[in-house]
Amino acid sequence: MIFSQDSLKNDQKISLNTVLENWMDRIDYNILYNPDLLKEIQVSPPTYGEEIIEFLKNTLVSEDFELSIKKNTIVIVKKKPKFFRVSGYIKERIGEQTLPYAHIISYEKAIYTSCNENGHFSMMVEEGLLNLTISYLGHSDTTVQIDVTQDQNVNISLNTQNELQEVIINQKNINNPSSNRYEYRAEKLNKLTQTTPNVGGNNDLLNTTKSIAGIKSGSGGIGGYYIRGGNNSQNLFLLDGVSIYNPFHSLGLTSIFTSENTKSLKVYKSGFRAHHEDRSAGVLDIQIKDGSMNKIGGQVEINTQDGAIIIEGPLVKNNTSLFFSARTTSVPGPFNNIVTEAIYADNNANNTTTYNDITVKLKNKINTNNQLLLTYYRGRDLIDGEFEDIDFGYNNEQVLNWGNELATINLLSQLSPQIFANTRASFNRFYSDFRSLYLWEFTDEEEEYVYYNETVSTNRDLKLEHKVDINISPHFRAITGLSWLNKDYNPINTYLTIDSEDIDAEDITGLESIESVESDNSFISNKFSLHGELNYEDQKNHIVLGIRNNFYQYDIYSTFDMLPRINISRIFSDHHSIHLSISKTVQYDKLLSTSDIFLPQDLWFPANEELIPESGWHFNLSQNIKLSPRISLTTDLYHKRIKNVTYSSLDSLENSVELLGLYHIEGSLFSTGLELGIELNNSRLFLNLAYGLSKTTLNYDQLNLGISFPSQFDRRHELKIISSYRIANQWHLGINMSLSTGHPYLITNTIDPELGLVPIDLEFIGEKNSSRTPVQHRTDLSLLYTIAGERLSHLIKFNLYNTYGVEQPLYYTLESDGIDEIIKPNFSLPMIPSLSYSIKF
Repeated sequence: MIFSQDSLKNDQKISLNTVLENWMDRIDYNILYNPDLLKEIQVSPPTYGEEIIEFLKNTLVSEDFELSIKKNTIVIVKKKPKFFRVSGYIKERIGEQTLPYAHIISYEKAIYTSCNENGHFSMMVEEGLLNLTISYLGHSDTTVQIDVTQDQNVNISLNTQNELQEVIINQKNINNPSSNRYEYRAEKLNKLTQTTPNVGGNNDLLNTTKSIAGIKSGSGGIGGYYIRGGNNSQNLFLLDGVSIYNPFHSLGLTSIFTSENTKSLKVYKSGFRAHHEDRSAGVLDIQIKDGSMNKIGGQVEINTQDGAIIIEGPLVKNNTSLFFSARTTSVPGPFNNIVTEAIYADNNANNTTTYNDITVKLKNKINTNNQLLLTYYRGRDLIDGEFEDIDFGYNNEQVLNWGNELATINLLSQLSPQIFANTRASFNRFYSDFRSLYLWEFTDEEEEYVYYNETVSTNRDLKLEHKVDINISPHFRAITGLSWLNKDYNPINTYLTIDSEDIDAEDITGLESIESVESDNSFISNKFSLHGELNYEDQKNHIVLGIRNNFYQYDIYSTFDMLPRINISRIFSDHHSIHLSISKTVQYDKLLSTSDIFLPQDLWFPANEELIPESGWHFNLSQNIKLSPRISLTTDLYHKRIKNVTYSSLDSLENSVELLGLYHIEGSLFSTGLELGIELNNSRLFLNLAYGLSKTTLNYDQLNLGISFPSQFDRRHELKIISSYRIANQWHLGINMSLSTGHPYLITNTIDPELGLVPIDLEFIGEKNSSRTPVQHRTDLSLLYTIAGERLSHLIKFNLYNTYGVEQPLYYTLESDGIDEIIKPNFSLPMIPSLSYSIKF
C-alpha cells in the first residue's frame, strides 16, 4: 500500500483529513476515522512510495491517536487517556500541621476536591502535566506542577499569612459539587470569632455559630444550643471524634471550644452523613490542633472572664509534636456579681462561678504512611451560690459541679494511594453533681428544718471504631466503617427532710466536687454499628448514598435500626446550585433532668422498653445563588419530625433509681421552616445576614388533651446579622445583632428542693405555651487591634455585650402583693464591657 507518484504533488503542510480523503480514492482499504477529531492536525504530504501504515504511524506518534488494522480496514481512534492516583497531605510549611478541608483545584482540567478531616486528599487525574492550586484560609494560595506518569504521594505545604485579611477565601467561582450548604467550616468561623463580639472577651466558637439561621440560644445568650427546635440533649458534640455530653461553661455563656485550639469545626443542621453518631437535632464536629512539628510557639491570653496559655512544638523535630492548652477563670468577682443578679433577681445572694480546661494532643509520624494521634481533654465547672428568700423565709445553699474527661488514641493509615484508614479507641466520662440545701426557720414554733437534695449523674463511654475511605475511580468514592460503643449510666438522686440539729449546712455544701460515684444504679448498654457510603462526583453532580445500621442492646431490650442518609447536589452553573438531603436519625440516650433554666441537673438513662428511643426524619432543600462575585444568597426549606420525645417528672426518684418508678410520657416534635442567608464579602467587609421563619410544636396524647402546643424553643421569626469591617490594616470593627419574636416563657412561684424551679401552667387547655416573652433583641460590638511582628503578634480586643442594655426576661415568678398575684420577670444579663489581650509567639 503505497502512494503513486502523482497522489500529492506539493510539500506544504496540509490537513490530515485531506491526505486521507485523497488516499482512499487510490487504495482498496477502508479507513475509518472521525474527521472532526483530525481536522486540526497538519502534516507534510507523503513521499513517493511511502507506505500508508508507516506514514500514519509516524504522523500519529506525537498525537493522542492510535492505529489498528482489522482485515482490509484501517481504524484511527483517539487514545484512551491513562489515569493515575495522586494523594498526600496538605499542611503548613511551618509546623507541618495538617489542614483539614483544604481546597485542591485544577483550573485547566476543571478538577476540584478537598481534604478530609485529617488533611489527606486523593484524586484520579489524567497522565501528563497537572497544575494544582491549593487554598486555605489564613494561608497563601500555592500552585504546584506535577508530572503525572504513575501513582504517587505528594505532600504540599502552605505559607501562613501573618495579617488578618479577608474574612473568608474567595472560591474564584469554580464549580464545587463537594460543598454542602449544611456544613460550616472552621476557616470561616475562626475568622469571625476573632473579629466579632463575644461576651467576656474569649473567642468562643459555639457562640459564633449561633449567628447561623436555625441555631438559637436562651434569653440574652444564657444557656442553650437549640438547632431547629431541638434541645441541648439532642445535639451531638464531637471533640476529635469523641462525644461530649455538656460542652458549656458558666451557664452556657461560653463553651469549651475556642478558635485558638480548634483546627476544624463543621456544623450540620441536616444532611447527616452515614458515619455520624446518633442524635436527633444536629452535629458539631470539632478537631483540636495538632501542634507544630518543627517550631516552638504559643499564645498567652487574659480577658475579663478567663485566662489561657497555649504551647506547641516538636518533641522530636519533624517526627513528634505536642499541643498543650490550659484555661481557667481569671477575675471571677465582677462577672459573678452580674450572673448572680440575673439568676437570683431581688434576693440577697452571692455566687461564685469558676471553670477550667486542659487539652493535650500528641502527634507522631510512625512512617510515611502512618500517623498516631493521642488526645486528652479535661474540663471542670463549679457554681457555688447561696441566697435568702425573704418572702418565703428560707436560706438556700447550692453547689453545682460538672465536667467532661476524654482520652483517645487514633491511628491514621494510608494503606495504598487510594485507600485511607482511620482506627480509633476512646474513653469518655461525664459527671454532674448538684447539691441543694434549704434551711427553713419557723419563728412561731422556734424550729428549723433542713431540706437536702443531691442529684448526681456519671456517664462512662468506651468506644472502638474503624473507618476506611476508598477512592474507586475518578468519580466514585466509598466510605465504610464499623464501631462498638459501651455506655455505663450511673444516676443518683437523694432527697432528705431532717431536723437542722442533725446536720450542718457547711458539711454538705462545703464538699468538693465528686470525682466518681459508685452505686448500684448502673445501667449498661451496648451498640454495634456498621455504616457505608457511596459518593459519586463530577463537575455538575455530587451524590452521596449512605446507610447506617445499629444494633442496640440494654438488659433484655434490643432493637435494630436502619438509617438511610441521602445527599444530592446539582451544579447548574458557576452561580447556581441546589442541594437535597434526606436523613433518618435515632437517639438512644435519654436526658431525664430536673433542669431549670440556670442550674442544669443532668440524669442520663439508656433507652429501653419504657423509654423508647427517639427516631426522626429530616428533609432539607437548599439553593445557592451567587448574585455577584462578592454576594451570595442561600435558601433552605426544611421539615423534621421526631417521635418518642420524652416528657418526664422525677418526683418519685430516691436513693435507688428505678426506671419503672419514673413518670414519663412519649410524644412527637414537629419543626418546619424557611431559612435565608445573604453573604457579602470583599477586601474590607464581611457581612452575613440570616433570617429564619419556623414553627416547632410538641404533641403528647396524655398532655394538653392531645392538642399540639409550641415548643419551649419555638421562635417564629428570627433575624441575625454578624459583620466584620477592616477599618485599617490593624483595626477590625465587629458587630453582632439579633432580633426575634418571643418564646414561650416559664412561670414559677417556688424553688422546690427536689424539682428546682416548679412551673405553673396558667393557661387554659389548648393554649399551653401560648404566652410568650416580648420581642427579643440585642446588639454587641467589638473593636480589634492587631500588631503583627516577625516573632511576636499582639491582639487587643474590646467587647461590649448588650450595647444598649436591653432587659431580656430569663424566667417569670408568680408573686403576691397581699391582694393580687403578679407575674414578675427576672431579667438576664445587662450591658457588659470586657477587654482581652493576647500575645502569640
